[in-house]
Amino acid sequence: TNTAGQVEWTIDGTKDIIIAKAVSGSKTEGQQMAPLSFKHLLTQLQFEVIGSEAAKATFGKIVSIKVKDALTKPKMTFSDNEVTTLDWTNLSVRNQNDDQEIANIDMPVTADAQNVGYLMLQPAESYTLLVATDNVTEKEVTITMTGAATIGNAHKITLTFSATGIEPTATITGWGTGTTSGSGTFD
Repeated sequence: TNTAGQVEWTIDGTKDIIIAKAVSGSKTEGQQMAPLSFKHLLTQLQFEVIGSEAAKATFGKIVSIKVKDALTKPKMTFSDNEVTTLDWTNLSVRNQNDDQEIANIDMPVTADAQNVGYLMLQPAESYTLLVATDNVTEKEVTITMTGAATIGNAHKITLTFSATGIEPTATITGWGTGTTSGSGTFD
């Protein structure tokens, strides 16, 4: 939806928000139009799983990974042909129904790291995951970044399954050249 100078929508974790400053040129006056320079406004969490044979027996196949209580309704304000703010502060829309999910994974835990998917969402300093497997309905796992996840950067989240729990770690990769990484413990 949009109102004067502002756009609001619901993100679902599968689509990025990219923007570019407006450019102009004139064919009749022989002016070249400058290239559009797009940038990401979301951060990407890339998930991989790894584990032992004992973990495979304990957990079975990975069914889904959700980011719990994700903010999904940002407002973007425009001024002078560029985005001036991307507002994530609308906490009233943060609720259980806003979990962002990689569903229907159906992948066993293996000794080699396996990519299970990604989600694009708001940058944060930590994320709470709900991990479901064949043998565990949902297990809460907290991912704490060493600094806030940053827009335009991908952060690899590795979930290491053992016979007793899930140990998360996070590193930065992909999209841009950020400086944050993260790790978490599972008790």
